[in-house]
Amino acid sequence: MTSRGKDWVSALSTQLENRNIHILVAEQDNQVVGFIHIRIVKRGIDVVDSRLKRLVKGQLGIYANESDTIMQTVKYGHILEIYVDPQLHNRGIKVALIEACIEWSRSQQVSELQVEINPKEEALIRFYRRVEFNDSSFMIQRRLPKRLPPPKDYIRFADQDDLPQLIELMKIHMTYQQSLTNSFKLLQEVNWSQYISSIMKNRSSEIFVADQNGQLVGYFETRIYQRGVYGIKSYIRSLVQRNVFSKKNQPEPFGVMENIYVLPEFRPRGVAQNLILGGAKWFRNKGVEEALGIIWANNESTLKLVRAIGFDTIKITLSKRI
Repeated sequence: MTSRGKDWVSALSTQLENRNIHILVAEQDNQVVGFIHIRIVKRGIDVVDSRLKRLVKGQLGIYANESDTIMQTVKYGHILEIYVDPQLHNRGIKVALIEACIEWSRSQQVSELQVEINPKEEALIRFYRRVEFNDSSFMIQRRLPKRLPPPKDYIRFADQDDLPQLIELMKIHMTYQQSLTNSFKLLQEVNWSQYISSIMKNRSSEIFVADQNGQLVGYFETRIYQRGVYGIKSYIRSLVQRNVFSKKNQPEPFGVMENIYVLPEFRPRGVAQNLILGGAKWFRNKGVEEALGIIWANNESTLKLVRAIGFDTIKITLSKRI
């Protein structure tokens, strides 16, 4: 067996040992002719791994994952890959794999199945839509130009005095988000003041607000992450790099547009575009050259806006409640 072959066997064995990763196969004449690869994802404050990460990152002075403080524990399935022998296409094997995946996922108390697909994979997108997966969200991305027009004067950083109005805006937005998916569920009692204050204190995040004569009519939450920094080991490694090594060896930062919301009556006035400009300018001032975000599929106005200002769709998430 070649070295590469051994690597594949080792990688597959590791996958099969992970209790949150499962592979269902289709057999014909005692031969495997297809498979579907699924990972169970857990989100929320009761997840041990999330609590550990918050504890360790807090000790290291790294921002916490504030989303864990407002969410109930939810399990959903993330389909990583589906494959059928090309010679056996159009025989219903792929559909049978999806049906088996749904049946197994229900037995695991999974609330929803999701799959992320490159928009260029048009045939695969059509297949998932045919088996009643619906467009859920779009991941958009673009390189930020070096020169950006300034946002309107009514765009500014949020402060503690904004909490009462900001809480109301965020409640509306988050409750609406919850209605769109089974992979996100708010706690029954959320300490909104603590949640928003933690974002404001985070050196890697910022909230912009649109202030119209003392009335907040919209907000935009932004964060800066380090590329390739995932998990505790990566966070510790990135911390060492930031403090020991030269700048050229440090992980590359990128900006993420977390949440944006504008009151309906102010949406035709360019408020969202100016909020995004404010965030983009902040990214640029922090040395960020690339930004990405996730937009809900039914948020057609924001999708149209971000595409008009140069963002491209790099992934489509389709989902199916089960």
